[in-house]
Amino acid sequence: MIVAALGVAGVFTFLSTHLITVQVVEHDKWLGLAQQDYARRVTLAARRGFLFDRNGEQLAYNQPVSDLVADRKRLEDFNTVVHGLAVANRSQGGELAKSLRRRGTAALPELLPLYYDHVAAVLSDHIPGGAEAIRARFEFGDRQRAVLARQLTPEMMQEIEAGLEQRGVRGLAFEDGSSRYYPGDGSLCHVIGFVDNAGVGREGVEATMDRWLAGEPGFREIMVDRKGRELPSYRGHEKAPRHGADVHLTIDSHLQAMVEDELARGEAEFNIRRCCAVLMDPATGDVLAMASRPGFNPNTREGERRNFAFSDVYEPGSTFKMVAVAAALDLGLAGLDTRVFCHNGSLQEEGFTVPDHGSYGWLSVSQVVAKSSNVGAYKLAKQVGMDRYYDYVSRFGFGHLTGLPLTSENPGLVQNKRRNKLDFSRCAFGYAVNVTPLQLACAYSALANNGVRMKPRLVTKVTAPDGRELWQNPPEPRGRVVSARTASQVLRALEEVVDDDGTGKRAAIPGYKVAGKTGTASLYQQGKGYLDGRWVCSFAGIVPADAPRLVCVMVAEDPHPPQG
Repeated sequence: MIVAALGVAGVFTFLSTHLITVQVVEHDKWLGLAQQDYARRVTLAARRGFLFDRNGEQLAYNQPVSDLVADRKRLEDFNTVVHGLAVANRSQGGELAKSLRRRGTAALPELLPLYYDHVAAVLSDHIPGGAEAIRARFEFGDRQRAVLARQLTPEMMQEIEAGLEQRGVRGLAFEDGSSRYYPGDGSLCHVIGFVDNAGVGREGVEATMDRWLAGEPGFREIMVDRKGRELPSYRGHEKAPRHGADVHLTIDSHLQAMVEDELARGEAEFNIRRCCAVLMDPATGDVLAMASRPGFNPNTREGERRNFAFSDVYEPGSTFKMVAVAAALDLGLAGLDTRVFCHNGSLQEEGFTVPDHGSYGWLSVSQVVAKSSNVGAYKLAKQVGMDRYYDYVSRFGFGHLTGLPLTSENPGLVQNKRRNKLDFSRCAFGYAVNVTPLQLACAYSALANNGVRMKPRLVTKVTAPDGRELWQNPPEPRGRVVSARTASQVLRALEEVVDDDGTGKRAAIPGYKVAGKTGTASLYQQGKGYLDGRWVCSFAGIVPADAPRLVCVMVAEDPHPPQG
């Protein structure tokens, strides 16, 4: 009895000592191991903010999706590997599992590649790419987790989950997230842009306003069982996510749809290589519509992602002649009725010739605009003087970034540093200068806004999910370009362009006064120079001319009019 009592006392003494060692002396060590196996910190995704047009129409949505993730610790668990291989070799049934367990964890390095092959084969039935590509994702390196598939819909997730369960695959998990969806597909694509697989804005407003839209994810500390299932009663510290703010644009979706329809019709009818249009409110600088074709689908990112209206430049041709006319009128060097001799189609200068597309003699300044005389525009610019002329070019915004919150803006190029007389002569009628369609729209908007140039505006405000205004973006004047009187005179001259004797008579709208200017420039290709018989055609319009509400610039590169 004494021996038995001492034995029992010894056993309990050993157990008590071991318990104290585990719970007190080596507490941190064992807690770390337990947390490594069963503790998880789950990310609580923040809802990305929405995009709205000026009328409150939603332009971007969030759809619930999941990522399929391989956790290295769970995937390399010995029991997980044995179970998966036993199911994969059903003909041997439980005997294989017993055999593998007898070999113990020492056999894990040999068994693990076989299990990875099995998992890849199972997933290849549900995930595109093939078993080899999936198998390559299990090369963890220094990482503890690997994403095997992204943005799975709930239906896809259920299908994969059932397939994994049926074929004995464990050690994988689904992480909840969201996918950006754009209901307009290709509509407004270059303005909205898109987000990448990680939910980060990469182009367009999605990129430039990402800090507002993204929000801040939260987290939750949880405990899981050996199969990776959460134990709700053991939830720990939790930080709620901060959802992204909503961004409100100046775009009018109805006008945008009309603009895109017209571009598509023109593209098809004239076999245009590419084209674009910008529609603005001259009083506020609001961009009401912006479209470039060809475009892309932001849901799939397939197509042409370069924004012609914003990121590319072209020689504007005769639409640029308004700078010379406005400068001469603003400085009091000419009036609309002032007569200019246009040298009957060709002006010989020192070392170069200024060609005209028509044989014009004496023309009034209004007629120089209506007939689009190159010689007339150059003589007005020459009267202004090179330095003052280039100052007006700069005041109209050419050669400078507009500041519109989109990605990859091109500032254009004005050849004014060399003070080259040939460049100066060509600039007067729209060559030797590179502009973006948006810059041209801003310049014509200044004329339509009594001579005051406004900063183009694309975002009006940012609001919190509960509707609170977090940031406002009121209209911002950039300064006076010409006097209100000069702006009014230029508009009257531009009205004659749309009259029966003008170059833009097809732009007339019954019941409205329309002002505008046509532009045609030879197409320049790097390394080849100007291409014969190939053109960049454009039109800048203002309506109604007596009380401007809209400015529209349209550009078509390399159109081919239908035969006959």
